Amino acid sequence: DGVRVKVIRRGTQWGIWSSDHQLLTAKFSELEPPTFEDVVIDGMILISPDDLKDRLYDQVQLWNSSPAQFIAFDVLHHGQSDLRPRPLWERREILKSLSVELSPTIQIASWDELPSACDRCAVILKRRDSKYGDDDAWWSFKISSHRITAILIGAEPGKNRREGLLSQFTFAV
Repeated sequence: DGVRVKVIRRGTQWGIWSSDHQLLTAKFSELEPPTFEDVVIDGMILISPDDLKDRLYDQVQLWNSSPAQFIAFDVLHHGQSDLRPRPLWERREILKSLSVELSPTIQIASWDELPSACDRCAVILKRRDSKYGDDDAWWSFKISSHRITAILIGAEPGKNRREGLLSQFTFAV
């Protein structure tokens, strides 16, 4: 599981910010700051689902948790340059030079090839020529690889931007 974040470094200061503008740096203190100054990187922190919930919503000690991993998708700003208007393929080339772990890229000839081309349960597809923020230039797919029969036995309301929605579920398998 994971959480979508922006990693921002300005000079010697840096932080990890969630999509709902929560500062998460202390909750993932094992992650290193970017080596380059003045950079904004879009990506995801990957961690086990239970540990993610504990870190985001509970006060858990890090030594009780599995390590988190940051995977970079995109770079929005580098040095004095706003990179959002540039095409994705160009931003990815810049991102490669930043010595961060990159999300994998896949190439498929048809939609039927998507499940076998991906080793994850979800994939986000973006057009190579898209600018950052082009809402009509990307697609998100959940790839179902396994099915189980389960009974919902509990639900809890979410926090922050999910407040008022049931977003934490407990199932009996």
